[in-house]
Amino acid sequence: MKINNKGFTLVEVLAVVVIISVLVAIMAPNINNLIVNQKRNSKEETKNSVKSAARMYISDNKYEITVNGTCNTPDMKLNVSKSGEINNSVITVKKLIELGLLKTKSNDPLNNNNNNYVLIKYDCRKKDLIIDKVNIE
Repeated sequence: MKINNKGFTLVEVLAVVVIISVLVAIMAPNINNLIVNQKRNSKEETKNSVKSAARMYISDNKYEITVNGTCNTPDMKLNVSKSGEINNSVITVKKLIELGLLKTKSNDPLNNNNNNYVLIKYDCRKKDLIIDKVNIE
C-alpha cells in the first residue's frame, strides 16, 4: 500500500492554528499600547510645535498683544480691567498658520479646526508674556 505524503494532517494544521492564536493573544495588548502611545506622542509633538510658533509670535508682536492684568509694569502697558480680573489674550492656531509661523500638511486637522488656540497671559514675576494653555483638539 502506498502512503500519500502530500499535504498536512489535521493535527499539524490544528497545532499551527493554536500556536498562531497564542502569539496573537500575546502581541495584541502590546500593539494596542503602542498605538495609544504613538497618538499621545503625536499630540504632544503637535502641542510643542504650536507652543514654539506662539513663542515666535509673542517675540515678534510683544508690544502689540493686548493683555489685561493687575500688575503695574513700566516696560509694558497693560490695560487693567475695572473688575481687576486678568483677561488673557488668545491666538488662534489658524492665525499662526496664516502667518507662516506654523507649518502643517494639507490634510492636517489643525488647518480645519477653528477651536485650536493658544492662551497667553502676563506673568508679573517674570515681567513677560507666557503661554498659559494650548488647546488642540
